[in-house]
Amino acid sequence: MMEYKELFPWVVGLHRLEENDYTLIRDELVSKREDINKLFTNNTWQDNIQTTFSECRCLITRFKLDKIEEIINPFIKSYLERIGFGPKKYKLAQSWLNVSHPYGFQGLHVHGENYITGTVYLDCEEGTGDIQFSPPLTELNFKKADTFTPANGDIIVFHGQLPHRVLYNKSQNTRLSLTFNYYIDHDDLVC
Repeated sequence: MMEYKELFPWVVGLHRLEENDYTLIRDELVSKREDINKLFTNNTWQDNIQTTFSECRCLITRFKLDKIEEIINPFIKSYLERIGFGPKKYKLAQSWLNVSHPYGFQGLHVHGENYITGTVYLDCEEGTGDIQFSPPLTELNFKKADTFTPANGDIIVFHGQLPHRVLYNKSQNTRLSLTFNYYIDHDDLVC
């Protein structure tokens, strides 16, 4: 199912969705396009992307995009098992769309200690912005950042405390991605 890569003290899960799951996610979002498009704003993060996050903290829940959540859930469960959390309680906490136009980027950030974070890449041509994971900010080390070049239909899952950023969109294309945070009980965290 998912391929895992050890990064620093963390693990990143990578998977290419089956074509029918990728199409289903795109179709479900397109069916709500008119309403979703009203939610895009330029955010106040250290970047220049457009996002629905400022106007809608949980797009999947607000628009009842249950099929998308059904596709994502097994990856969250698999990731939790891989990092040793076993069958723990988790629930979708936040989900939003990000649009990166040419020269778009997103600065180094984390999502929080209680989250498992992920992104599904919906429109992601070559050069539209790789995701780069950095060593934790709290550790003094000399490890080099790891960079992944996503493609359409890729899903990446990682711990919310793993510092990451999106590199510049060097193309003339726009990248669209669906990002989500799943909440897990703080007592279950042993990282």
